[in-house]
Amino acid sequence: MKFFFLDLLGEGAFSKVYRGYYQAAEVAVKMLKVPLNAQDKNYFAAEVSLLRDLRHPRVVLLLGVCTDTKLPLMVLEYMSSGNLFNILHDTRRSPLDHVEFYQISSDIAAGMVYLHNNRPPVLHLDLKSMNVLIGAGNRAKIADFGFSKHEADLKAAKNKQIQGSPGWMAPELLLNGEVTVKADVYSFGIILWEMVTRKHPYEGCSMFQVCAQVRLNQRPEFPDHCPSELRKLIQKCWHHNPAKRLIFKVSSIFVSNKVTYLFGNANGHQV
Repeated sequence: MKFFFLDLLGEGAFSKVYRGYYQAAEVAVKMLKVPLNAQDKNYFAAEVSLLRDLRHPRVVLLLGVCTDTKLPLMVLEYMSSGNLFNILHDTRRSPLDHVEFYQISSDIAAGMVYLHNNRPPVLHLDLKSMNVLIGAGNRAKIADFGFSKHEADLKAAKNKQIQGSPGWMAPELLLNGEVTVKADVYSFGIILWEMVTRKHPYEGCSMFQVCAQVRLNQRPEFPDHCPSELRKLIQKCWHHNPAKRLIFKVSSIFVSNKVTYLFGNANGHQV
């Protein structure tokens, strides 16, 4: 396998991702930033263990792992257009059109339906626009499972602190409450809002201010141009009470119908 250190695709708290080649195919190579200590080994092993068993068109595919190097590597399928966050917040790009909005939102929902209906269910727990990757044909896939857990494992360790990005995190994650699949539904609502507004959730706020607003049920404001039905969908996704949120099986159907109605179908025509 060969890859180029100068060809950096992205960087997170624990790793850097480079573009490379494996068996003549373009791939993404995820390299940890530092050698593995005990905690890092658990983090890396957990992500590999989850990814190797996941097979779905809307989930990024793990192609291989290398632990012989000083800094362990994961080889993942390459997504040519990068992550959704950069696409939304690049001022040089036009806003998502009707077809793109419909396709990306439906793809995310389809990926989450698969994860939540896995046996055992997989909770992502760090679903955000940075972890939604866009490839050929503007098709979206879910990535970065470092914080993800099987639901049963999470219940066994429910008093442990959940890590993630506060702007996309459900209140129960911040409050160390009971965590279910509904935490990912909340994050999906934030992503939909982000796709409508092209703004950062809780822009200008510190991490502590974001946490306080989320806990107090203060959500980002909607622009006037947001259709009322889409607003209702987002509000149902990010409801403060997890029991009143949608589930992804319903959400995916709801997104398909409502977004098609609001923004046009896959051919760009109003229905």
